Amino acid sequence: MDVREDQALPWVGIALLVSAIPAGSAPIARASWDVCDLPPLLHLTTKNGEPYQIIFSVIGIAMHHDAYRIQLRYGRSDSGAIPDCWRFDSGGCQLAGEFRIDFFGPHTFTRCWVFTLGELQIFPSASMVHDEARDQMTITCEADYPPGIDETHDGQRFFLALMQFDQFYGVIGKAEAPSCGGLEQPMCFVVESVRIRSNGKWMEIPIEERVLTASGPGVTVESCEAVPARPTTWGAIKAAWR
Repeated sequence: MDVREDQALPWVGIALLVSAIPAGSAPIARASWDVCDLPPLLHLTTKNGEPYQIIFSVIGIAMHHDAYRIQLRYGRSDSGAIPDCWRFDSGGCQLAGEFRIDFFGPHTFTRCWVFTLGELQIFPSASMVHDEARDQMTITCEADYPPGIDETHDGQRFFLALMQFDQFYGVIGKAEAPSCGGLEQPMCFVVESVRIRSNGKWMEIPIEERVLTASGPGVTVESCEAVPARPTTWGAIKAAWR
């Protein structure tokens, strides 16, 4: 699924009914570069012309659900301008189609299943927005699969989504069109939220790995304070299980 900035989500502007996960279950979401069913990769070393992907997964879901929603925000770790190579919105350097979202998952994930397992149709929607004031990007995606799933294996890891940033035109250093420069710059990717809908309510899931980083060879990401994570979730929501 290709995503452009002008693709509006049908639910933007609608107030969310969000609650904590019911006591007795302990679902945990996580994000990783490139892998789903292996230990997560939290830092990416970039190089020219490669596709990179952030993979979202969850373990511990044992309730009826019929949709999930993910929000990711990213920007320069030092508060600088987003490099051209990471501008996949309609006003950016990258071409249409160089960023996509996959809700079905590569077949190589042998231990990371898809919720629907081909039995239900998935209705996807997504948007990418450039926050000019902070010079950061926000990606929001949702998958709906009515009438939903009554039971899942709560000990099984499930694939949620793959966000691919194809850097075919991305290069380290300065560049001239059609190339997009700045691939060496230190970047922070923060998972704002992962929510699942059960019985009409959106429930927020704690996130095990919330912050990912990327930079060129020899470039250190000192801190992600310029792209802070929301000060909720892990402690606040996990407390509801106790």
